[in-house]
Order: sequence, then C-alpha cells, then structure tokens
Amino acid sequence: MIEKWLSEIENKYEQIKICKYVLMHDHIHFIISKTGGHAGPPLQDIIKWFKTMTTNDYIKNVKAGKYMPFKNKIWQRSFYEHVIRDKNDYIKILEYMENNVLKRKIYKSRLQKEGI
Repeated sequence: MIEKWLSEIENKYEQIKICKYVLMHDHIHFIISKTGGHAGPPLQDIIKWFKTMTTNDYIKNVKAGKYMPFKNKIWQRSFYEHVIRDKNDYIKILEYMENNVLKRKIYKSRLQKEGI
C-alpha cells in the first residue's frame, strides 16, 4: 500500500520523482528529486498528501477486514528533511538508508536468538 502511494506522488506532482526509498516495519526513508527549482508545491504539502492518502487507504482496508486496527496514529506529526547538496552527500544518505535496514535486521535477529 505504501509503495502504491509513493508512485502516486509522481503522478500527482509532475515535478517530483521518488529516486530511492527504503520501507521498514515502523518507518520509511525516501529521497525526492524536484525539478524546476522552487516551482511547485512545498515539500510539507507533498508529505501531508502522502500521509493523508496512506492513512485513508489503511482505514478503508481495516474496515474491509484486510488490515488489523491500529490504536495509535499511523504517522508521526513531523518529518525529517535534508537537502542533498552534492554527489557525496547523496551517497552518504543512500548508505545511511541501506545501513539502517541492515542494522534493524541484525538487531531483530539478535533478539530472536536471545528469545526476546
């Protein structure tokens, strides 16, 4: 469901491209490329739209019996943004995203081995 709405960002906002994303069980990292300089909607509007669409889709699927209900909010109120300045910065962010997944897998594996 999340991947569906990520691809819809590009359909809704012509000047936006999702360059890379990493979906984890409790959060998501993604890199957005925006063409046309400062033209187009602000990033917070894009993120708000994405959170709204995914939340509505989730609720619809809970009512249809496809997803389990979730008592808390699905998304945190804010989000972290970082402007990628150059190729080195881009590589650093990609490595962080990929290493984050690896760290989670190692941590989860360790917990499973310890019976936690």
